Order: sequence, then C-alpha cells, then structure tokens
Amino acid sequence: MEIKSNIPVQLVSVFSTLGEITPSWFRYEDESHKIIKVQISEIISKKELNFVGIKMIQFICKALVLDTMRMFELRYHILSHKWTLHQMIY
Repeated sequence: MEIKSNIPVQLVSVFSTLGEITPSWFRYEDESHKIIKVQISEIISKKELNFVGIKMIQFICKALVLDTMRMFELRYHILSHKWTLHQMIY
C-alpha cells in the first residue's frame, strides 16, 4: 500500500525541560478510512526549516509501518502547531 505525502497526522510527542520536541507515535487515516498507528522507533535527524516565512521542524524517522520498516519525514509547523507526514523516503 502506497502512502500519500503531506497528510495531516495526530501525533504524541515529549517535550524536554529545555523545550526540545521528540515525536513518539502518530496516527493517520489511509485511503480506505482506516486509522493506522505508527510507533516511532528511531529519530535519525532533526532540522529547522524556513520556507517563505513558514517555520517548521523536520524530523527524519524510522518505524514499522504496515509491517515494513520505513524511513519517513515528519514536519511540525511551528505557528499552526500542526504535524504532517511529509513523505515516505523508503
């Protein structure tokens, strides 16, 4: 099953005492309207992005998605406080 890119997700994260965000798990609705929960197993990188004044934090992560280990990009939109599954990398 192929996962679309740039879809909104519900995400649970942990904040350190310094305000650093660590995503823990998220869920999204697939094309058949089934809710898929993904437990993040590893955060590979974290980077702040700024596209035309839109500030985001990019997380490259690994997790078991639909019984396959996948790498993907999550983005946290700072001003709107929204999370998106930006793309599956493999």
